Amino acid sequence: MITETHVLIIGVPKSNGHQSFQLVGGSPTALQFMNNHQEKYNKFDFCGEFQAWCTGIPVDELKPKVKDVRNSKARQREAHEALGKLLKDSLPHLDATWPWANCENILKGWGWQISFKEGATTSIGDVAQASSPLNDAQASRILADISAKRIELIMVPVDKSGLKKRAVKGTAMKSRKKQKGLEVTSCDPQDEDEMQNDNVSE
Repeated sequence: MITETHVLIIGVPKSNGHQSFQLVGGSPTALQFMNNHQEKYNKFDFCGEFQAWCTGIPVDELKPKVKDVRNSKARQREAHEALGKLLKDSLPHLDATWPWANCENILKGWGWQISFKEGATTSIGDVAQASSPLNDAQASRILADISAKRIELIMVPVDKSGLKKRAVKGTAMKSRKKQKGLEVTSCDPQDEDEMQNDNVSE
């Protein structure tokens, strides 16, 4: 959407239904427009007005019904449980929930890869989004594909190249105390292991 040559970024909030829009960012002038509008009207009014302008659907009809919201949450929960079961069946000894963001690389770090068989309607974006909430369409796709065994985890060589490496600590923290004439140095476990290895090699 362009307003006086300034761009407004429009998102799709799940709380107001799949076809309603929300202004979530933009250029400085556009953001000022958003702030001014939200001071005068509440956020839902803005979402509804924009959606009504796009589709011609009256604003009042955009408000989600309580039953629809409950059904949506139930489908989300079922999809989460289905993904959790898929993970548990493949990695029974792993105590973890579905990794969502960066799930492809996390799974590869565990030695597994998600595979979508022919006919699957679920995309990697559905199961690897930045946050776990799903909309109705995503949840329905995931449930249908897992039920039909069109989504599976296959074993692959462990590959941790896509994972963030832990920052290497510098020198060990050196708070030295003397106890009974002996000098005790406190350090992190990694440094202790290195010192033990050095002693063994000696």
